[in-house]
Amino acid sequence: MEYIRKNWLISFIVICLTSWIYLLFFTPSLLAIFILAIASGFGGATYYFGYKKRGTIWLSWILVIRAMSLIVTFFQIIYLIFSHKLNTYLITLASVTGKSAWTVEALWLFGLAMSIYYWIWSYQLRKINKLSKEQDN
Repeated sequence: MEYIRKNWLISFIVICLTSWIYLLFFTPSLLAIFILAIASGFGGATYYFGYKKRGTIWLSWILVIRAMSLIVTFFQIIYLIFSHKLNTYLITLASVTGKSAWTVEALWLFGLAMSIYYWIWSYQLRKINKLSKEQDN
């Protein structure tokens, strides 16, 4: 049980840091600060309700929202691959951000992999939180 909680916490910290680093790389500074403030609030709520309070409702919402985000991302990738626009998309994004196309692609794929990793550990944490609540009753 503690193994799952520890791995969820590690994945949570990594997903927060990678999301925030992505924002700082690719978003204008004033907007990035505003988005980071909102993201920090949701991050704090997720940590408190999911980890500290061992809640299941908040984690259920996180699982649904993250799953929808992953589905949209996969459809976006499939569309870009089949329409032969993936390379153009990456080059355009790289020129807008001032980073190389390889950096943009690496960060994009790393973020996608971390989202999947975080979703799996969130699901596991929700399961053990639910079990611990049932044992307490």
